[in-house]
Amino acid sequence: MSLYINEQQPQDDNLDYDFRVLVLEQKNDSNSDGTVDVDVEQSEMKGKLLEGIRTFSGINRFFDEFDTKIAYPNEESIKYDVGSDGFIVILVKSAALKAKVVEFIDDYLKSLPSSSPKEVQRPEDDPSDADNDTRTVKKAKK
Repeated sequence: MSLYINEQQPQDDNLDYDFRVLVLEQKNDSNSDGTVDVDVEQSEMKGKLLEGIRTFSGINRFFDEFDTKIAYPNEESIKYDVGSDGFIVILVKSAALKAKVVEFIDDYLKSLPSSSPKEVQRPEDDPSDADNDTRTVKKAKK
């Protein structure tokens, strides 16, 4: 079974961007109405770029293997969504499963030719962006 973005394989198989993955550990249970609130501030998250996957066919192969090795065996403990902009959110119910997902991604990317997985850096963690810092700084009174 293959995952096709927008239900069909695009005519141009090349990707214009790297897919980005955010793996979140769900810290709480569902509400009484069946919905689930995920507090991202308190979640342990891990971000990855799927560098080395340059085609829709490649991303389909990635998800075929991901589904077989990770998603189907853990069906009750994992959910994921693939956005049309290349942003993938994977929500897991335990730290152990989060580690397993991250390990799968790292191992899969290492198996690709010329691949070097990079962690996604949040803008506030980017030291090269110090000049663009918009936080207010209070000066000490003399």
